[in-house]
Amino acid sequence: MADLAHAIENDNDLIGDLDAAHWAERFVTRVCEHPGIPTDEGAMLAWFAGCIEGTRDAVKTQMRRELEKLMEVQGRPGNWDYSGYMRGLYNGLECARATVVGTEPSYRDKPPGGYREDRAVPIDPDAPENQPVRGA
Repeated sequence: MADLAHAIENDNDLIGDLDAAHWAERFVTRVCEHPGIPTDEGAMLAWFAGCIEGTRDAVKTQMRRELEKLMEVQGRPGNWDYSGYMRGLYNGLECARATVVGTEPSYRDKPPGGYREDRAVPIDPDAPENQPVRGA
């Protein structure tokens, strides 16, 4: 069974491959090379553990990348610091990212100068500059 261990070790290119057809094709190839695989519990355990863990890692990596893209946009000035709601959106994405990666989240506090919506100058609808232009 030393050949089998070497063969399975050489199947690392399947790690992260989410296409079941590739896994099935390789499995059939390995069974043809080593007909005892289906009755060798250790070999079966190694094969399916590789499939499961490889898939889990690929999905986690994909989720992390997608969350980081969303966080990049939501974390820009004018987005996350506009209001408490927008900061909450960012912190929720951070919570999801940390959960996927397995780390502690690093939440953003309220901006030191307050939220942008609280600092905005209200628009006076009666001011001349806010009136419709006639004849244009």
